[in-house]
Amino acid sequence: MIVKGSIQLTALKSIIEKRKKNDGTEALCLVIPLELNRLKATDKGQVYLNFTSWTTKQGGEKISRPIINQDPGRDAREILKAEGKYPPTLGNLEFSEFGEASTAQATVTDIISAQDDLPF
Repeated sequence: MIVKGSIQLTALKSIIEKRKKNDGTEALCLVIPLELNRLKATDKGQVYLNFTSWTTKQGGEKISRPIINQDPGRDAREILKAEGKYPPTLGNLEFSEFGEASTAQATVTDIISAQDDLPF
């Protein structure tokens, strides 16, 4: 069985901006502030996004595409719940017996030029 999915990184608090590369050309970049998204860098500088995935039911039947939500940990989840908020839904998964699963693609809607201060 093949499992494919997509994660919409822009569901996190983020900004897409253009940055100049060393050769002077521009590159489109996604900036994701760690603290605002309840992410932490390891001692080696690695950043992991933990997630939870499950199927939901509609009318007593399972939906075949499990959704993916960020899993910020129990303590952060309880804080969000007390504020009436929930971790962001990041995408979904699709199962295929034949390797023909399709994936959804996120689109870029807001592109801004690089600034010294991030607008968070």
